Amino acid sequence: MNEVLLEVLNNETYTTNEERAKAIQTALATLVIPKDKFNEQSKRLQNIEAEKNDLQAKNKELDNKYNDLRKQNMSAEERNKEEIEQFKKEKEEFARQLSELAVEKVLTKNGVDSDTYGEEEYKNLVNDLIADNVENSTTKATNFVNILNKQKEYVEKETTSNLLKNTPRPNGGSDDDKPVTKEDFDKMTYSEMLNFSKTNPDLYAEFMKD
Repeated sequence: MNEVLLEVLNNETYTTNEERAKAIQTALATLVIPKDKFNEQSKRLQNIEAEKNDLQAKNKELDNKYNDLRKQNMSAEERNKEEIEQFKKEKEEFARQLSELAVEKVLTKNGVDSDTYGEEEYKNLVNDLIADNVENSTTKATNFVNILNKQKEYVEKETTSNLLKNTPRPNGGSDDDKPVTKEDFDKMTYSEMLNFSKTNPDLYAEFMKD
């Protein structure tokens, strides 16, 4: 059995896992089923597949004949109505595609894409922002981006504010309210920098990057 499996796995003609799995299944079947029986089953499966394809083709042919006969027996008014309905569906689909493109354009310009948010989440977001026309879709997408940017600004502002609150004042400074700047940091002694790194690790790391 191992030899059979290795032969399949080392066969470079199989380029996908699906092909390898099917080949392994076939190989294993030959180990437990007599060769003549296996060949008989394989031939039967091929016949079933061919019969299925033939039936699908005939079914499609019957559908086409049915639609032709139905249209022949329809009145001019009924045909016009059906054509109008079909045109409306195509028009709605086209409008939806335009709206989807408009939404993606707004999101992409503002750095919102599938690479950042994930393929599924991004797709759901786009679908949620699609409205009944391009203008409304663009407005919804723009409003979403504005809210997102305001949230980012708020978080950045709060983060900066918290950092400044915890920033120690430079020794010997004349203004107690003055926060430590990069210039102040560069003037610190080694012991002052060491103490600063313990009390303000984030700001210390930021200053050390410059």
